[in-house]
Amino acid sequence: QGLVAVVTDTLLPTLLSLSGTAAPVREATLSTKLMASVTAVLVQEGDVVASGALLARLDARDLDAKAAQVAASSGAAEAMHAQAAAHVARMRKLFAEGAAPKATLEAAEASLAQAEAGLGATRAAAAELVAVGSYAEVRAPFAGRVTRRFVDPGAFAAPGAPLLTVQDASTLRITVHATPASVRTLRRGQKLAVLIEGEPADATIE
Repeated sequence: QGLVAVVTDTLLPTLLSLSGTAAPVREATLSTKLMASVTAVLVQEGDVVASGALLARLDARDLDAKAAQVAASSGAAEAMHAQAAAHVARMRKLFAEGAAPKATLEAAEASLAQAEAGLGATRAAAAELVAVGSYAEVRAPFAGRVTRRFVDPGAFAAPGAPLLTVQDASTLRITVHATPASVRTLRRGQKLAVLIEGEPADATIE
């Protein structure tokens, strides 16, 4: 008596064991554009930080002094501009009535243009000072973990010199080495189930 066997298609996963390296997709080594001493470092290596968290603070007393000077200059420029604008308004009225020559009106308008230029320069200086002052506080650009601390309080920070490194290890980029034949069926964007040091994870081929 014959036996009947039922045959079904079964997909067996292809397993590849590959060696490579893993690195966070997002990593930032933070620095400053100021030349100043470090007054405080608020984190240690290994600390988890939120996006925007204050990590370190630099001495900004020189900036405070410059801000006071700019504020004084801005006040004087505002007053000069207001006075010049009022004078031009009077001269235009007198010129329209025929009581003032055109040369006097043109001189008043030239003074107003000069006052406007001075006011614009002081406002630009104030905006630049605010932008530079923001570098006195070093903040986390994204949520992650502090992996390197290059400075301590009292150290001197130079523009571009590294202060701290923050990594976001929630998403890793895995780089592995494989033969063309072993990966010939793989495509960019394909989803894979992987084991990284025995831990399961989902991966997307870049």
